Amino acid sequence: MREPAPLSTLETTAKWPSKALVDSERDRSFLAYTRPVPRPLSHFTIGHFPPQTTGFLHKHPCIALHSCVEGPITLTLDKPYTIDSGIFYLLPKNTPHTW
Repeated sequence: MREPAPLSTLETTAKWPSKALVDSERDRSFLAYTRPVPRPLSHFTIGHFPPQTTGFLHKHPCIALHSCVEGPITLTLDKPYTIDSGIFYLLPKNTPHTW
């Protein structure tokens, strides 16, 4: 029986980011920066939303931790939530939302 690959080998051979994750970023015009990060997170992304900008409704195939570097900004889930610097929202996978 073959031994399982060590975690470090699995991490380096896995495709990143997955097609589903890439496709979940519907509007890339506001994407400023993205990079992979260690588990249990998947990637770190920063977007820049000019005032009066509204993003597209989208969802991610993974848990999403959303925050604001410089705010305020509105995160809309079932209703609008104002996020200011240092506020975080942890969204279950496949939760429809928009900025």
